[in-house]
Amino acid sequence: MKRKISETHALYVILLLLPIFIFFSPVWLKGKLPIPADTIVGLYHPFRDMVWKEFTAGVPFKNFLITDAVRQQYPWRELAIDLVKGGELPLWNPYTHAGTPLLANIQTALFYPFNVLFFILPFTSAWTIQVISQPVLLAIFTFAYLVNIGISKKAAVIASLSLAFSGFSVVWLEWNTTLHTLVWLPLALLAIEKILNKESLRWYIALGFSLTSILFAGFLQTAFYAFACIGFYGMFRVHKSYRREFDRKKQLLLRFSLLAIIVVAITSVQWLPTARLVLNSARAYDQGNVLQREDWFLPWQHLVQFIAPDFFGNPSTLNYWGVFNYMEFVGYIGIVPLTFAFLGMMKIRPLSSQGRTLKQFFLVTLLIALVFSTPNPISKLPFQLKIPLLSTAQPSRLMMLVDFSLAVLAAFGVDAFLKSIGKNREKTRANSKTLRNIGIVVAGLVVVLMGLWAATFLAQNMWPAITKENIAVTQRNLILPTLLTLTTVVVISVAIATRLLTVRGKIASLVPTLIFVILFSITSADLLRFAWKFTPFSDPDFLYPSTATIEFLKSDKIPWRYMTTDRRIFPPNFSVPYRLQTIEGYDPIYISRFGQLIASAQRGEAVLEPIPFHRIIRPDNVESPVYDLLNVKYVLSLNDLTHPKLEKVFQEGETRVYRNNLAFPRAFLVTNYTLPETDHEALEQVFALTKEDIQDVAKILEYTENAVRIAVESDSGGMLVLADTYFPGWTATLDGVPTPVERVLYALRGTMIPPGTHEVLYRYSQL
Repeated sequence: MKRKISETHALYVILLLLPIFIFFSPVWLKGKLPIPADTIVGLYHPFRDMVWKEFTAGVPFKNFLITDAVRQQYPWRELAIDLVKGGELPLWNPYTHAGTPLLANIQTALFYPFNVLFFILPFTSAWTIQVISQPVLLAIFTFAYLVNIGISKKAAVIASLSLAFSGFSVVWLEWNTTLHTLVWLPLALLAIEKILNKESLRWYIALGFSLTSILFAGFLQTAFYAFACIGFYGMFRVHKSYRREFDRKKQLLLRFSLLAIIVVAITSVQWLPTARLVLNSARAYDQGNVLQREDWFLPWQHLVQFIAPDFFGNPSTLNYWGVFNYMEFVGYIGIVPLTFAFLGMMKIRPLSSQGRTLKQFFLVTLLIALVFSTPNPISKLPFQLKIPLLSTAQPSRLMMLVDFSLAVLAAFGVDAFLKSIGKNREKTRANSKTLRNIGIVVAGLVVVLMGLWAATFLAQNMWPAITKENIAVTQRNLILPTLLTLTTVVVISVAIATRLLTVRGKIASLVPTLIFVILFSITSADLLRFAWKFTPFSDPDFLYPSTATIEFLKSDKIPWRYMTTDRRIFPPNFSVPYRLQTIEGYDPIYISRFGQLIASAQRGEAVLEPIPFHRIIRPDNVESPVYDLLNVKYVLSLNDLTHPKLEKVFQEGETRVYRNNLAFPRAFLVTNYTLPETDHEALEQVFALTKEDIQDVAKILEYTENAVRIAVESDSGGMLVLADTYFPGWTATLDGVPTPVERVLYALRGTMIPPGTHEVLYRYSQL
């Protein structure tokens, strides 16, 4: 019997994974990579200055919106893994922001368990497997959880597929961090259910592993949401399961608490350095006046994307006209699953005590997630009260819990519907009520769609700001949701008619299976189209290729930095894969003092108020002497520059490379240096310092990611300045003897040196 049951499960799992296998066919059939590498050569110089794959008019790119995967996650992970393979701890990243913590940046995701793949396979292969593993594991774990709580396998397949290809899953797929925090949520809930049913060490281990993996996955905000959901779920289920058994309830809660403490201890290797970086970062005021931003919460009008995901267009077709960012607002789970999610919210067939409890939990979770993700007085409270973590997190990302709750409710709905049209004639009144409710749902969806169509024809009269082009986009993108809805209505109607007309016989027993196959096919086609439209698959040759400009820059081996004057050139963090160093960078938790230093350089005066950079630091004021001080030796531009300190030394297509002849050396000596008493005085020192004030008597003997060794020979001594960003955790030795590391020139590193010949070793130990 057990073998037969497992074989049945396996067949459904294979069916569930089939659409995922088809979705990733560009990987199997064409050798493509699931990463937007096409944007590297299609959007940016100097790559656009070359001809790739005979695309003389430029390489076409699919989706400009998700370039973060190649501008953040991939470079950081590649650097960290490369350092570990070389026997070095990946603690510091010297290639952006004039130096910044690496491991402390949680999006590096160094400790994620599946990173073991990077030590077995080539990096791109391991990256590809990690990306593919997200919908695969999410579907499998959700299916296992739903079946365990009593949902039929047919209903579990449709619901699990809807979550694996939901709006949240699709848009965050190629980041290879954010979606991993959702992957382990259903496994954690499954482990809790197993423990409640029959305590077992292996399920405690599974729960602990899930919690650990969620934090190590690399996205703090969604990890927090997952932890909150799991924590409340555990307390809710323990309370409901052992309402009158106080001792048993207390015992389970204590064991769960002990497990949480163990997880906190294990993950401290990540969250401790991350917490320190956050406290020293600009994150607290990076968001600015978020409550005045129309894109911060899920705009009310964008709720329509649950029915028509491309109502406002799609970034992949370059016709998106909605608020801000498509990927923050799309929560689509498919027309069929959404229909049955609404049914799942209604009163359906009598459920078991467990079923009623779980339905109640996910209804409440859905409601809370929607309330706090949309603009209203309640959702604004965490930002007005400046609650830590919550007040710096974009609330629209609660879409993770919205989609998860909708998928579970869809499972309840599909399960009730399939049972109501089955051959079992018991509880006819309940079955009839389910059929009546599904009729109400589909009628409601039809009415909503009719209203949306009517709105598009009246839009220009009611809202003159909406253009004819926008209306045309919306109308085109309403056609498919309308057809899918009508098809779903027909299928449901046929199923109901068959149920009412068929009294007995083989046909009655086949109806639920036939309807399931049709609903599954519609859902698969719907979600595959949605996912394919948004998701790029790229040629491996487009992933950080070399050009003549890059080779020219790499030929200069002395430590130096570059900057760009145009956002179309070498965007921030592209320096990392090529191991080039820059003052630019793109990171939500960049060091605040460095940001203020750059802001001051841009303005030409001390800036101590909240700085004007939103995650991306890309200065362009080439005339500022601050950039000379920061060892900016090369300036990249798409236009001719005429500043006397700049000399053009190379050009490739439109990309021009200028050498800054006033650039300071990376390390230098300042005699008679005095530590400033205030931050304003420190910034004034920066602007006052000239090349005539320094001694070029420091020679860098060794420069690695975590250490810098410098030889100094001076008759006078003074402050040795290393033009790298200061951060707690850097230590120094002077001729082998520990010596203090000072924060000098507002944001840089320095050490007092006595007269004579000395060797200074800086080393970053993080703690």
